[in-house]
Amino acid sequence: MIATLHNFGRDLKWNPHIHCLVPKLVYSLKTNKLKMFHHFNFSRLRKTFDEFDLSRKLAD
Repeated sequence: MIATLHNFGRDLKWNPHIHCLVPKLVYSLKTNKLKMFHHFNFSRLRKTFDEFDLSRKLAD
């Protein structure tokens, strides 16, 4: 997976978001086969951003 975090949108206002390229299949060196890639946990990601946003607001 390749991901990048952007802090601002095109209009330069605070707009944290992630762009991701996520494959459906990955190659396993251990088994020498292709296997399904299980995507990351969206609820944990949301909680992380909520905490990050709260800490940023408290710092302002």
